Amino acid sequence: MKTFILREQRHLDNLIAFLTQNWEAMSKTKHPMAVECRQDSVKRSQAANRLYWATLHQIEAQAWVEGRQYPSVVWHEFAKRKFIGVVDLPGQGTMSQSSTGLNTQEFADYIQKVEYWAQSELGVCLVDPSEPIGRMR
Repeated sequence: MKTFILREQRHLDNLIAFLTQNWEAMSKTKHPMAVECRQDSVKRSQAANRLYWATLHQIEAQAWVEGRQYPSVVWHEFAKRKFIGVVDLPGQGTMSQSSTGLNTQEFADYIQKVEYWAQSELGVCLVDPSEPIGRMR
């Protein structure tokens, strides 16, 4: 998926160049190009990003798979592949789609899926990072 945010003439020029270069070849395939125009949505907040990474750090600390633990960046890659999807690389192979393209609602849904999966399949006990742990004396 390719997204163009139109704020300046050069952005429009880039869009037109992209369409001109690709529409004809794609029109001859089973999946021709589709163009959607909509208002740009708000990106996720820093607080949502902190919550997501706090969740990944809890997974890192608690999850074991086949006798191994993995760092949060590995869990991030795994979760993106599992819940957002992959794109084909030129030649061969795949890579995960970026979570930065998700709008606020999509990112909230993504976090919820990651949390549910971590708890139900990995046995992770998630704690709200904003809540104090234990009792203060």
